[in-house]
Amino acid sequence: MRNRRNRRNDDAPGENWLTTYGDLITLLLTFFVLLFSFSTVDVQKLKAIVASFQGSLGVFESGISIDDTSTMDEAMEDVFTRDQESERDSGKDDLGEETGFVSLYDDIKGFIEESGISAEIIISEPQTEILIRFNDSIFFDSAKADIKQEAYPILDEIAQVFRAYEDYIMGIRIEGHTDNRPINTRDFPSNWELSTARAVRVLRHFVEEKGISSELLSAVGYGEYHPIAPNDTDYSRALNRRVDFVIEKLPDPDLDNDR
Repeated sequence: MRNRRNRRNDDAPGENWLTTYGDLITLLLTFFVLLFSFSTVDVQKLKAIVASFQGSLGVFESGISIDDTSTMDEAMEDVFTRDQESERDSGKDDLGEETGFVSLYDDIKGFIEESGISAEIIISEPQTEILIRFNDSIFFDSAKADIKQEAYPILDEIAQVFRAYEDYIMGIRIEGHTDNRPINTRDFPSNWELSTARAVRVLRHFVEEKGISSELLSAVGYGEYHPIAPNDTDYSRALNRRVDFVIEKLPDPDLDNDR
């Protein structure tokens, strides 16, 4: 009987299972960290989860709880900090060019709507080009290329928006257009000269008075050769007499490298 009791005591499990259990918990925690390293992390939720692990692992009398070593906690914080910084940097890369160019469109559109100017603004699809179209009478008198005094506040506001978004702009093309009625004056022998002179006057104001980089700007006069309506009525001819601003988006260098 005594031998049988001794054998039963020898076969009784000791505390070795705690080591195996501790290894299992450590592996699960490591797996948990790896999963979270690929996900978006809420730091407050993370701390709550870590606290729950601290409570459960603290049951080992001879073991090591998370409170006893900061290594795991620091590693987790480092993983999630890098993850969040990576997401912020990625957000800048993905949204910087796109959002900046769309914001440029929104700001100009908002100004046009608030000021009640008769103008049209269009953004292309994909969003790589913005067209702002003004009737020529907003800036110029008939057959003239001198900017009206009342037009300067409009141009100044547009220039201010352009300057704010220069980092997103590859180029701004100022286009002069006329209707098909001929002109033959000392200053303007044809509509070519009139439309070109108007575009250049606006360009020079942007560069000399508003400080926009001359490298971004170009001026072109199309005369009557790029109509947007038939030149058969007074109304349609008025539509063709216009000043267009064509803003081109700066290409994304990452997309160019992929090509």
